[in-house]
Order: sequence, then C-alpha cells, then structure tokens
Amino acid sequence: MLDAPGGGAVLRTRKAMALIAYLALQPDRHARREQLAHMFWPRVESDAARTSLRQLLAGLRKAGADDLVQADGDWLVLAADLEVDAVAFERASARGDLAGAIEAVALYRGMLIADGLPVDSAAFDDWLDLERTRLCRLAVVAMSRVAAAAIDGDQDRSEGLAAAERAVALDPYNEHAHRQLMTLQAAIGRPDLALLHYSSLADTLRRELQVAPDPETQKLQESIRAARRPVRGVEAPADAPPPAGPSEAESHPLQDIATRPELPRRRRALAPAALAGAGVALLLFAAIGVHRWIAPQAVAPKVARLFPVAADPSVEQRPAIAPDGNRVVFTARLQDPKNVDLYLVTIGDQTPVRLTSDPEIDDNAVWAPDGSAIAFTRASRDGHTPCTILIMPATGGQERMAGHCKSALASRLSWAPDGRMLYYSDADARGAVSRIYRLDTNTGATTAVTDPPANIQGDGEPQVSRDGRTLAYLRTKAWQSVEVETQDLESGAHRALSHDGKTVWGLAWSAGDQGLIFSSDRGGDTGLWWIAKDGSGLTRLALGDVEYRALSFARNRERLVFEALKDHASFQEVPRDATRATPPHFIANLRTNIFDRFYVEAPNGRAAFVSVRAGPENLWVADKGKPPHQISFTQNIFYQEPAWSPDGKWIAYVGVSGEQSDIFLVSGDGGSPRPITHDPAVQQSPVWSPDGHYLYFTSRKSGAWRIWRIDPYANSPAVPVSGDGPRTVRPSPDGKYLYYALDGVAGVRRRAFASDGASLVGPEEVITTALHPSDWRNWWLADNALFYARRGGGDPSGVIARHDLATGAEREMADATDLLWSASFWARPDGSLVLTHRDLQIDVNGVDF
Repeated sequence: MLDAPGGGAVLRTRKAMALIAYLALQPDRHARREQLAHMFWPRVESDAARTSLRQLLAGLRKAGADDLVQADGDWLVLAADLEVDAVAFERASARGDLAGAIEAVALYRGMLIADGLPVDSAAFDDWLDLERTRLCRLAVVAMSRVAAAAIDGDQDRSEGLAAAERAVALDPYNEHAHRQLMTLQAAIGRPDLALLHYSSLADTLRRELQVAPDPETQKLQESIRAARRPVRGVEAPADAPPPAGPSEAESHPLQDIATRPELPRRRRALAPAALAGAGVALLLFAAIGVHRWIAPQAVAPKVARLFPVAADPSVEQRPAIAPDGNRVVFTARLQDPKNVDLYLVTIGDQTPVRLTSDPEIDDNAVWAPDGSAIAFTRASRDGHTPCTILIMPATGGQERMAGHCKSALASRLSWAPDGRMLYYSDADARGAVSRIYRLDTNTGATTAVTDPPANIQGDGEPQVSRDGRTLAYLRTKAWQSVEVETQDLESGAHRALSHDGKTVWGLAWSAGDQGLIFSSDRGGDTGLWWIAKDGSGLTRLALGDVEYRALSFARNRERLVFEALKDHASFQEVPRDATRATPPHFIANLRTNIFDRFYVEAPNGRAAFVSVRAGPENLWVADKGKPPHQISFTQNIFYQEPAWSPDGKWIAYVGVSGEQSDIFLVSGDGGSPRPITHDPAVQQSPVWSPDGHYLYFTSRKSGAWRIWRIDPYANSPAVPVSGDGPRTVRPSPDGKYLYYALDGVAGVRRRAFASDGASLVGPEEVITTALHPSDWRNWWLADNALFYARRGGGDPSGVIARHDLATGAEREMADATDLLWSASFWARPDGSLVLTHRDLQIDVNGVDF
C-alpha cells in the first residue's frame, strides 16, 4: 500500500515499486523514459522496452495512482508531495547540526528497501546497492555526531550510547565510533564494558584484518584501565547493554570513516563481507558490450567493480590516484570551508588527511611515477597572478617551487616516467591559444610541445603514456567541441583519435597504454568511453547515471578514480532591493531541477533559455506566467548565450556543432535558424546594439579574442571593433560605451564608442578588478549599474554585487555559493536578478578493471 497524493494506491508489481523507489531517490524526482526503459528491461530492444514502460504506467493509473508519476515530454516525474522517509533522512543529515543528526538517527531504521526488489535488472540492483551504502554512511556520520555531543555533555548520555552502539554495528571497522562507545561506557560507570568491548574489537581486527587497533584506541583502553572507577554522580543503568560486535550489524558495514587527524594506518582494503557496495555499479555498468576485441593486443577494458573513494556532503574534486592504486589525493574544503586544499585518503580507510593549508587555491594534484612525491598547482584567489607548480612529499610537508605558469590560472598536470618532466597546459600570454608545455622540474625550463591553430581555444588535459613515448591531450575547438588527440614525443607526429566535436571532460591512459579512457556526452548522456591508441575500436564502457570528470588511472594497477558528478540547474529571482540575506524564489512557471541555463528576457518579459528537459539540448521560450515551449529541435547542437533583439522578435545565439562554432539568428516563435557567421574560429558573446541594427560578438578569427560587429540582416562580413583581448562584450543601454572583460584578466573595462559605432575612442577605463577571470561571462549592465559575480577562482562562496556606475558604490545582492559557474545570473532592466541555482554533488569514486 502506498500513500499517493490522491489517496491510497496498491502497487501490484515489483517493477512498479522499483520505479517509484528509483524516482523518489533522484535529486529532482525525475528520469528520462529511455533511461528507465533500459534499466528495467535491459534484454529487449529499445522500442519494446519503451512499450513495456508505457504498460507499467498504465498499470499505475489502473491502481489509482494517476497523479503519482506524471509525464513531462521525454521525462517521468514523481509527485512532489509524496513523502519519502529516505529523502527526509538525507535532508536532516545535510543540516550539519546536532538537531539534524538526532532527527536523521531517528529516521534511519535500517537498510534501504531491506527486503529487496528483484526485478531482473543488474542496473537497478547496482543502483540500489550503492544507495544503501551511501545512506548507511550518512547514518554513521549522524550517529557519530550524536555520540560526540553526549561525550561533550550536550546530549543525553543514554542517547549517545545508543547512537554509538548503532554506529559500530553498521560499521564494525570504524575505530572512531568504537572509541566513542568505549568513552561513553566508561562515562556511565561501566569501564568493565568498555574494556570488554576493546577486547572484542581487538580480536575482530586481528582475525579479520590481521592488524592491531589504532594507537588512539589502545591509549584509550589503557587510560580506562588505569582509571577503572565509576564517574562520580553517574549511575550505571541496571540493564546496561552488552558490548556491540560485528555480529550485530544492522546491514552491511562500511569502510572506516572516523576523522582521525593522523595518516591512516595500514589496513587490508576491505573484508569480503564488509562491503556490499564494493562491486556496486553506480554508473550502470550493465550489458554494454565492453569485452570486444579491437585488434591484436588492443582490448577495451572490462569493468570488474565500482566503489566509493570519498563521499561526503562537501564537494571533492580532481582526484589523483597513486601508482600502487591504494591512495588518492583530491581537492576539497573539508576542514576549512573557505580554503581549497589537498587531502589524502587511503582506499578502504575513508579517513581524509589534510596535506596543504595555504590560503591560496591548491589543486590539480598528480603523483610522481614512484609514488614518493606529489606535484600540484597553486592559484591566487583574485585571478591576478598565473599559477605556480609545486612539489611536496607524498605525505605532505616541505614544498618546493618547480615552475611558474606564463598566463594560466590552473592546469591539469602529468608526470613523465623519468620523474623529472611535468606536462601542463599554458599560453604564451593571456588571451593566446593554450598549448601543452614540458617543465623540467630540476631547472624550471619549459618547452612548448603542441602547436594548435591560433583561432581555437587550444590544448589541455595532458596525459603522458607509461612508456613516455606518447602524449595524449584534449584539443578544444570551441566550448563543448573537443577532440582526443595524441602526439609522438620523439617524432612530433600528431594524430586525432576522434573527429566528431563532442564534449569530453576527462582523459586517462588505460592499462598497458593500449588506449585512452575518456568521459563524453556522445551517447546522449555523459558516459565513459574507450578508444584504442590508433583511433580504432571506440567502445562505450558505462552509461551516464552520473557525469564522469577528472579521470586518473593508476600506473601499476588496473584502477581508475574519477569525479562522480550529479548536476542540476534551475532559475530563481530576487528583487531590485535584494541583499545577500534575501531568500530567492523559484520562477513559478519554470520547472525546477532539470538542467536549465543561459536565461535571458526580452523587453516584454518573454524568457528564453537553454534546456535538456526534452532530451537533447535545445532553445526554449516562456511567455510571462505560462509554461515554456521548445522552439528548436536539433540532436547534435550545443546552444549558448541566447540574446533577444530589442524588439523582442529575434534571438541570436552561439551554436556549436562538431568543430564549428557560429552565431545564429532564429525567430522567437521558432522556425529555421539562419547562420550569421560561418568560419572555423570560435565565436562567443553575441549581444545586440541598443537600436537593434547590429550584433556585437567576440571571436578568435584573427588568432586572438577580439570584439567584432556584424549586420545580422545583410549579407556583409563582420568588422573588428577592438584590438586583441576582449572575450565578453556588453554595450551600455544608452549606446555610449562598450564594456568588456579581457580573456584571462580580472575585471570589467569600458571604452567610448566612436560616432559610427564600429570603433572605439578614448582611454580604457577600469570599472572593477574584482571580477575573477573564470567569471568572464558573469556580468551584466542594467539600471545604471554593473552587476557581477564577486568571488575567488575555484571558490564558490561569493556574492552577486551591484556596482553603481555613477557613484562607484557597491551593494551585495545575492549569495553566489550555489549558482551555476558558467552562467550564474541575468540582470533585468529594472535591476532585479534571475539566478541560475545549481544543485551539485561531486563525490570521488573508483572502478577496477
């Protein structure tokens, strides 16, 4: 029986219950039909699977659950008012305070769907196993918080004792939880129980893991034994509980998540019975044909198991795995939410150790080939200074400078097998094309390795093969148009392995340098792919239940780690007089939690934005107060930066297809788009002149970013308006000034228009230097003010500020912490804001092959 929004409904099939469970635990309670059909009917053709899904939905309607699952284009959406205890548990856990932890502990009543839902779907079973593991981990964290409060005297000791007992039952190898339990047992006057518990723990660790308890645990039992007396004023309850042990586990135990500050001690990675999440296929590795011979000695890797490395309510990014495959360094804000540092975790221990604490941004770690050292980048928060490349021992400690970037604010790194040369991405000057450089870490000398065309964005994500002979990298033609390429480091011979201009986010050599693993959207979602080093045998390894980013493959083991990203974005608004404390409100007629971005409005209030709500990325339009409707219907176009004409009739936008990035014009009512530009250079930032006669945009057609002007209604070429440098452009509403942000340079500047509007005159004025270079899109002009994102690079905590152009006075209007970085907001003419709110979770996961 299910309490559906319209009343009780009986779900008569296991697949119906599984469908409801899956939708209920999605962050936005929705999923694509195609994904659900493949998940629940994996052994039938696509059309038959979708028919079966329609039949299942018809069965729900017959069962009285008409309003439970609703269709929205190519999506199925679960009713928002359906109460789900697991969701309430997650919400309480995420609060981060004691009250939330107490509520979470009360809500967690055991393993998720403890009786199981056999639906003959490996993908669903894998998803369920990982959800069980994730929720169980959150429960242990909440229980530990309650126990800690009881130890500090902020919570009843009996409740703390019960929470600690549940934590060690769920996670028998979590010595932090065991120490909490022992401490509370001693505090209620039962040191005998604490010592008995220690003896049981020591026996278990010796028998199961062949190790002794941690020094902290040993020290605690010694102090309890030495003090062995009741705590004054506290009586032991008559029914004091017996010691907890592994046999009392409520569900499968997890890896150790205690928060000890010292380096994790040696542990066997995971006991066989301890990790029902170890073989979990979070990413739907199921029936995808990953074991196909490509050519002699070139085989697509076969996935063996998926496992979590670091899953925390905070964001963990850019993992780097050690050569032995047992340790991972990643970027996070764990101990200081305002500081971006490197942390080390041993797989199977889950205890992150802070390696750096510099107030600047430490990122992009990479291990030396012998595992003895870690190289990383350090970037300034204000974006005024190029990054530096540093090296430190693998356990942290004394850092040494290896080199300086010429203009890049950050770069992924790759260490050559000789342990001396590092490869990174940089540009000769800000605004120039990016290329791969080689850094001699002994002398600091650098050498350019790749030579991309000047009219594209350039090369990044360097990955040197294990034998040191081949450099792989990603060549970005335009935003979201990326190719996988290689270069022979001896001969300089260059090879393009892909040729379709899809989005690629991560790159890593597979075992034996046979091929490259990368993350791409070429399958309609962000899946994991493999291609042989000769360009043959493109093979899909995994479906995109999450997005894979920042791949790192162990040098001496067939193990990959990566960012597992779940990302949704929707629109909120704040009034003209808003402050940072003003709560934003979702726009009522636009559905939330899909992935919408690039919101703009016409003068009449008509909105346009880019969305994937019907499947592929397309343009959508919404009249004020009415549901949105789709006006473009393409399969392989990426849409960026729509801009309404002043009369509200036309929308200019950037369309990226394959290697081509151009400006297009389409009616606000839909129809066939018309190309305004057509050349191989990157085009961006289309904006209308205030009179609607011209379009200004930026392009690399001259070999560097410049501002150009074109008549969108005439067949005439674009003419340059500025010199090299500007990447985004906005004319003032009165047509007197042209404002711009320079590529790679902090701030917003302006110059006056000449009378013809086709050139600039007078000196350059700096309006602000507080706009970080990575926020080059996030500024607008309206209401006689400049609105811009004021935050440090890599640090989402910041504000949307209003800078009065007449007085220079600034006011904080909105918190920027949870806004989409690539397109954070839009400013209406009256000075109110539309914010692009981002619901983002990034964990570090691993896969064994």
